Amino acid sequence: MRRFSLATPTGTVEVSPASDPELFWATAGGMGLTGVVTEATLSLLPVETSWMSVDTERFDDLDGVMAAMESGDDGYRYSVAWVDCMTRGARLGRGVLTRGEHATAKELPAAKAGSALTAPGSPRLKIPRPAPRGCSTERASRRSTRPGSVVHRATAWASSTPSLPSSTPSTA
Repeated sequence: MRRFSLATPTGTVEVSPASDPELFWATAGGMGLTGVVTEATLSLLPVETSWMSVDTERFDDLDGVMAAMESGDDGYRYSVAWVDCMTRGARLGRGVLTRGEHATAKELPAAKAGSALTAPGSPRLKIPRPAPRGCSTERASRRSTRPGSVVHRATAWASSTPSLPSSTPSTA
């Protein structure tokens, strides 16, 4: 996220890492506790495929997980750890560390190369009707999964939510 507009009880504020770093990072990690983001400018990362190249390691304790993260996370774009805080004794904090990068087309096996940018699974993104500007449903396929739904071939958009009130502003 490069910048956003934040609606607060005292008014709307334009926030970026340069203009107000404390508010920017508090909002980015605050789960909505600083206000309502009404507009955002994002930087997107171009990717060749919808697949990930992943390394997974298991550790017997929290010290092992933390040491691996400290020594190796800089070599990956993404990193996530599952840590077991319910175990007792020496195994307290055992964990699984998964780190990865976007797979390139050259890294894919031949069987997956034909579907390099196809997302697996069912539709996950819901767009209310009428769709906000810039989310044209005219390009979507006419194959319907439920009455009133539209599915986009590439991103699997579906709509089954009620229409927005006409007074609600929409921002693409």
